[in-house]
Amino acid sequence: MSVLGLAVLSLLYRDTAVMAAMNANAFSMTRGALIALVLLVASCYALLGKRHGNFVLFAAAVLYYGALIVQSAGLLGQAHSVFSEGGEMRLWSNIVRQSLALLFVAWATLSSKTRLYFAGGTSAS
Repeated sequence: MSVLGLAVLSLLYRDTAVMAAMNANAFSMTRGALIALVLLVASCYALLGKRHGNFVLFAAAVLYYGALIVQSAGLLGQAHSVFSEGGEMRLWSNIVRQSLALLFVAWATLSSKTRLYFAGGTSAS
């Protein structure tokens, strides 16, 4: 989560009218921010080449993207009453995009070259 994201989050906590208009509560906002922060920290951990960093990053990505997929899928049943025309298509596109992002992270973190990198070896190609 960026510094800008943290600034927005702190402003939302201070202005209860905005929180009420968004139909959000402090717990859900904090939970979402913490999940995003876990993904960011896991990414840094993996980029530093720490042992098993790829598995930590993959687990964090499953948590982050999995929560987004579940949220979008849960809203699918309510799309006709909550969103304007075309709301279901947007939710389906979110589910596809988040699934593709999760598949990309799985490929990037679990490939043989990645495992070799985290094991401390070198790649011939």
